[in-house]
Amino acid sequence: MKTMKEVAEELGLSHDTIRYYERIGLLQVPRDKNGYRQFDQQSIDWLFLVKMLRKSGMSIESLVDYVGLVRQGDSTIAARKAILQEQEERLKEQIAQQEAVLEMLSHKVATYDSQLLHFEQERLDKGE
Repeated sequence: MKTMKEVAEELGLSHDTIRYYERIGLLQVPRDKNGYRQFDQQSIDWLFLVKMLRKSGMSIESLVDYVGLVRQGDSTIAARKAILQEQEERLKEQIAQQEAVLEMLSHKVATYDSQLLHFEQERLDKGE
């Protein structure tokens, strides 16, 4: 069992974020007799999944829907898969857009490299 502090550090999440996820129902964390959260490995793994889905750009609303389906059991596997596939497609599209931006930036940097090289060569030719 791990404390909130340990899990927050391990996963790189703030205490507020973890509390928020718990408050909106994305996470259920067992508590000890004093009311302190005690994260078991299943809770940590689930929180990691939530973190990664958020990093993928999945909305809180979609996450809440997904978690609700998980809690309903195996009869919702197809619906859960559809949510994840939809997010996968969105992420692939975002990656493609970012790759296009990166290509343009790389081209611009190469243009400046060429201009700098030309400028330096001119200075050398002039003996500066």
